[in-house]
Order: sequence, then C-alpha cells, then structure tokens
Amino acid sequence: MPMPRSITRHPAFSDGRRIAALALASLGCALACALLAVLAFQFTLPETDAAHGENLLANSLVLTTAGACVVIGAPLGFLAALFLLRNARLAPSIIVVATVALVTAAIAGRLSLLSAPLVLLASLFAMFWCQERFSVPQARRPATRS
Repeated sequence: MPMPRSITRHPAFSDGRRIAALALASLGCALACALLAVLAFQFTLPETDAAHGENLLANSLVLTTAGACVVIGAPLGFLAALFLLRNARLAPSIIVVATVALVTAAIAGRLSLLSAPLVLLASLFAMFWCQERFSVPQARRPATRS
C-alpha cells in the first residue's frame, strides 16, 4: 500500500538512507544503553544483596526487562529523532545523542527500571539541543504575490 503523497513529500521522509541511519542508530543506542544499565546495576549492588557476584546478564528476568526496554525505547527514540532531527545534520547529532544516552544509562543504571525513562528524557533534551546546534539552513523560497 503506497503512502499518501503529503507524508512522502515531507523533508524527513525524502531520503531513505536518513531513515535507515536513524533506525539503526536508535536500535543500537537502545541495545547499548540497556546493556550498560544492567552492567552499572550489577556493579553497584551491595554485598548484602542476594544477586551480588552473580552474572545478571544470565538472569532471564533481567534479560526480559532489558529487552522490553529496548523494544519500547528504540521505536520511541526513532520517532522522536525522525521529527526532531529532520533539519539537522545527522552525523554530529547521532554522536551527541548517543553519548548523552550512554552517559545517562551508566549513571542512572543504579536505578534499575527508572533508568530507561531517564535515558529517553535525556536523549530528547539532546535532540532538542542538536536541532538548534546542527540545523541545516533551509533554502528560501521567493515570496509570491497575490
């Protein structure tokens, strides 16, 4: 089923490579953040915790929870990036957003499930910043007289 022309004419949809780059970056960043948050949580467990010293990546509950965060977070991050970064240069924007997300995941990893919304929120702030900082000037159209 073809997409309506009004959607496909939008500048964010004009280049399939741009969409693919944002999709891959969103998925890769979500996976890396989930892994980093689990590792940060594992290394900050107190010695009195029953899971201290165990490999949390081998725990099915931890993997299911991290997988759910990736499955929910990657599409949300992709949709936000698709619209917030539509007029921004992608290479520096992806680097900045991924760095902010990974640093937030490492710091907030101690909070377990609360780290996922914090990473998404920090990434959104980074996308807003990139929208202004790395914006591509739009070609001016001549004014039409009526």
